[in-house]
Amino acid sequence: MHFSWLIFFLLGSIINTAAYFSVGPVLISILFLSLALVPYIKKGVTHSYQRKAIVIVFSICWFWAGIAAIYAEFLNDPSQLIKDASNFYKLSIQDEIEPGLLSAITEGYGAVLVWQYIYKFTSTIGFDNGRYIGILVNVLLVSYTSAIGISIIRCIYGVDRFRFNQFILLFSLCGIFWLFSAILLRDAFVLFFVAILLIYWIKYLTKRNLRNFFILVVVSISHLFIFPSLRYEFFYVPFALAISAFLSFYFYNATDKRKNKNLVFLFLLLSASIFIFYYGQTVDILERNHQAYIGNNDNTSSFAIAILDWVPTIIFPLVAIGYLYIFPIPFWSGLQLESIYHLFVSFNSIFMYFTLPLLGVSVVRLIKYRYERTITTLFLAFSFFGFSLGVAVTSIEIRHLGPFLLMYILLAVTPDYKSHVNRIIYKKFLINFLFVVTAIHALWAVVKFVF
Repeated sequence: MHFSWLIFFLLGSIINTAAYFSVGPVLISILFLSLALVPYIKKGVTHSYQRKAIVIVFSICWFWAGIAAIYAEFLNDPSQLIKDASNFYKLSIQDEIEPGLLSAITEGYGAVLVWQYIYKFTSTIGFDNGRYIGILVNVLLVSYTSAIGISIIRCIYGVDRFRFNQFILLFSLCGIFWLFSAILLRDAFVLFFVAILLIYWIKYLTKRNLRNFFILVVVSISHLFIFPSLRYEFFYVPFALAISAFLSFYFYNATDKRKNKNLVFLFLLLSASIFIFYYGQTVDILERNHQAYIGNNDNTSSFAIAILDWVPTIIFPLVAIGYLYIFPIPFWSGLQLESIYHLFVSFNSIFMYFTLPLLGVSVVRLIKYRYERTITTLFLAFSFFGFSLGVAVTSIEIRHLGPFLLMYILLAVTPDYKSHVNRIIYKKFLINFLFVVTAIHALWAVVKFVF
């Protein structure tokens, strides 16, 4: 294993030590990283890459946790000291609260309970109740999610070292995963449990037998209770994945073009029929969410907000999806010293600029080539774009899309980039996409500085 990760781990330890004026962060981080590797101590190629993923992701996230600590301790970052993160921290270091009472206080009571138990444990072995302990729990969960991603690739493609490395690179560079790790928010828990549910779906789809089906049902039912304790609206996720699986089976079983076209026609006809039947209710919901989002951002001087305000409600979801993927505009708006949250979002937009063309290549190949339309690839595509639409018509918040970015990265590594042809196609997609992004920023500059 290449030891460049050690640089990030050491820098993270130094920065966290300086931020908290304590060696506690270093000792706890070593303990957590050691415990994180225990499940993967077995020999084998897959386990070695899972260890690699955990060590790299843990170290990079720990580094960014240190930067976030500087923002909190020295720059009075409101995203950590006033908003949700502050409330979660205060609840986590309190004496144990009854789950029933806790659930009435905060929607993310499941995460708070875990943090409380960890704080109680660390206090018994002599550590203070520093924010870094709860944050290291998040770092651990995001790191474990990367290991689950390696397992998913193993299920779909077998032992593929190139894809393992590609996945680790993309996962470790995702700004939203840095955010989930470095700020005391519940999203790291949501990401982790979405990953658990996802891998059991993939296991069933790649090997459909009674045992895998039974495990999938048990895991899905358990998640119906887990998700409401983290983020209530995520109770629908198991049902949404089941719908994606259903659609995947239908389109996968379309072995000839005529049948495939018939299925597409029936799917579009059914969707259009439902939309027309519920047109009034659908438009009403879209209108409320559209106006609510614009109203919540009235004080935001943003070119994108102006565009979203201008577009008709009926096409608002489609425009919102595009905005969701490349938010914010301009990308450098978050590069400031006021809030680490916006810094991470800006870094994530740069990540999306270079990975959306990867997704584009995957989608084009999925549409163009029958052999690319495996049931697992279809499942990932239906799931990710379905969840994207859900977030676009509700919050248009990239943080809420974050738990599903594991699917995004898995789709991005679908094409075989050992192939020179695929690399050339990606470069063309990248150049064209960066041209579009540059044009959007140029238009923003004209609107802002000319009109």
